[in-house]
Amino acid sequence: MHILRAPFFEAYSGRIVNTHSAPLPAFPGAHPIEDVLAARVSETAATIHWVDEGVDTGAVIRAERVPVEVGDTPESLRARVQAVEHRLLPAVVRELIAP
Repeated sequence: MHILRAPFFEAYSGRIVNTHSAPLPAFPGAHPIEDVLAARVSETAATIHWVDEGVDTGAVIRAERVPVEVGDTPESLRARVQAVEHRLLPAVVRELIAP
């Protein structure tokens, strides 16, 4: 995870998207899978959002729910969320650049 600095935003503001392995704004930060499991919620999400100067504070472009299953570990849940992210991110990018 990298924190982008002001010069980067001056050049690319409004053109940066990112994935996040939990629903935003409920679970921001560097360890969303672990935070979801600690909260004992029934689902997380693969979230695509705009990057702004905050940490996971940009507007959500799209999110898709991913259930938390009994016995999930950080690794098993992360793998399912990432599978959704890998499908969702290219679709969102295609939509954003479409004429």
